Amino acid sequence: MTRKKRKGKYQGACFVFTLETVKLTEEAIKLFEQPLQRADHRDAKVLFAEETIKQVKGKLDSMKKSVGQICLTSFDYNEKILLIQALRLYSFLLLSLPMNTQQTREICQCQRIAAYFEAENARAEPKRPDTWQGGTS
Repeated sequence: MTRKKRKGKYQGACFVFTLETVKLTEEAIKLFEQPLQRADHRDAKVLFAEETIKQVKGKLDSMKKSVGQICLTSFDYNEKILLIQALRLYSFLLLSLPMNTQQTREICQCQRIAAYFEAENARAEPKRPDTWQGGTS
């Protein structure tokens, strides 16, 4: 008996956010967006970052409100980048404080969430033909 290969879009694993990890991610986003408050709000990149943060916060809020229900949420490439960087920044902040059990747990959760989204983006990252791939020409 042979198995058929699925054609089409890759359907990877999913990450299940708990209420605890949603709150942790919200704290990371809050820290990450602080420098934007001092940024030039006429800059297109700043506006893009603010819009992306707004989208991520909306999705996290929806997850929080749907406790006890199934809530499928997907993040686009840019939202995943934002989440990765926000969680890394928050981990560094936690590492700078005196260590305790809760803090150690939060750092592990931040690393686990960020690693998941890094792996997802690595699979989705388009291959550019203009980059060197290590072969001979």
